[in-house]
Amino acid sequence: GDGIMLLSWMHERYPSVPVIIMTGYGEIQTAVSAIKLGAFDFLEKPINPSVLAEKIEAAFKDRKETENILRKHSQEKKKKEKRGGTVEGCSPLSSRMYSFINTVAPTSMAVMIIG
Repeated sequence: GDGIMLLSWMHERYPSVPVIIMTGYGEIQTAVSAIKLGAFDFLEKPINPSVLAEKIEAAFKDRKETENILRKHSQEKKKKEKRGGTVEGCSPLSSRMYSFINTVAPTSMAVMIIG
């Protein structure tokens, strides 16, 4: 129906926005289609306000957790890139070595690190 079309449109344009589908026809196939198209949840009318409030809270909590995971992953990736990937160390000599690594990395120059 129109709700499924709206869900598809929303998911294409705003994939990070959680969508809760509410319908007067609680058919399993419609619920499955909605979830496959990206709906966060599916409710059948008549809507119980407390259940709706719980679903909305769960959607926001899920989105916040997802954003935190993505932010943490991004920060770890940046730290790893700054450190030089799998090479570890934070001394002044290590920092100098990372600088050399970052300078040489985009070239085809062979490098041997000893020590």
